[in-house]
Amino acid sequence: MCRGWCIGGTDFKKALAKDLTEREAELRMDHEELADYNQTDWQARLERCLIALGMARVEATSTIKSAPWKLAIASKLKRECSVTNAWLTARLAMGVPKAVSAQVGRYRRDNEASCKLAAKLRKLNIER
Repeated sequence: MCRGWCIGGTDFKKALAKDLTEREAELRMDHEELADYNQTDWQARLERCLIALGMARVEATSTIKSAPWKLAIASKLKRECSVTNAWLTARLAMGVPKAVSAQVGRYRRDNEASCKLAAKLRKLNIER
């Protein structure tokens, strides 16, 4: 292979990623392969969160940067995987990447415990 961690479409990558992570063996990937693998994983996790909350990514551009549903998803993804602020802002229209950590931190401290959206996501198992 000369590019990426696998050759194939999105569904194939999701299935292969799931198969690989279920194995006991250690995975070794170079920087580009790992970045592509992470993108596939993060996208799958985001889609599961959106479905659980009954939201669509297209709604991200029409709601405020710190909408509760965006913060609930960002908090869950940041807690459970290595998702970056830049990736989150690009997918959820959350403003500048630097602000995401502050927004999520404030959300966790002030709202997450009583947020119904966060409660829905806590029940959601989105492990690889």
